[in-house]
Amino acid sequence: MEQGDLQKHIDTLLQELGHQQRSIMTDLHYLSQADGAGDWREKEAKDLSDLVQNRITYLQVP
Repeated sequence: MEQGDLQKHIDTLLQELGHQQRSIMTDLHYLSQADGAGDWREKEAKDLSDLVQNRITYLQVP
């Protein structure tokens, strides 16, 4: 395979992988909305943030 042909093949492969990645990300988004995982993630992120903030406050107060 010549250099130019190889580069075209690589470019095509990267483009197809980009399409697949976008499709998977879209599917994951819709799935998270359907099963409530998005709400769960938000709650977990808030709980973790609160925990870290409380720990920082505790460590700063002598």
